Amino acid sequence: RVGNATPPIKDFILQSLSGTDTTIALLSEQRRQLFLFLKDGYVKEGWGNEFTQVLEAAKAAGTPVFLVTNLSADQWSALPKEVQGLTILRCDGTAIKTAARANPTLISINNSVIEKKWSYADLEDAVDHLK
Repeated sequence: RVGNATPPIKDFILQSLSGTDTTIALLSEQRRQLFLFLKDGYVKEGWGNEFTQVLEAAKAAGTPVFLVTNLSADQWSALPKEVQGLTILRCDGTAIKTAARANPTLISINNSVIEKKWSYADLEDAVDHLK
């Protein structure tokens, strides 16, 4: 009989572009990190200016920002200019949808614990959080 201690998100793996599993290494860091989850079919407009402010606040706070996506390498050039230059982590689209719900979603993780989560419509709240 299967127990009930199964994690709700299965197969959540963050891979570097070279295919290295970085999940445990990243999620066990004892500092704040931001992860922008961006799945295919994302909303292309309406959040770029707010995300630029998030990036500025994160930089001022010394908080690293990662882009978690299931997009293929040939689709990266079509990404909004605001996310180009972020460290890209590959993840399965189903895991992104389960973790993020809205597309895109920004998640703040601090000392291995999810602190806050914002949809693209609430990114201005993330700026306040980082200050």
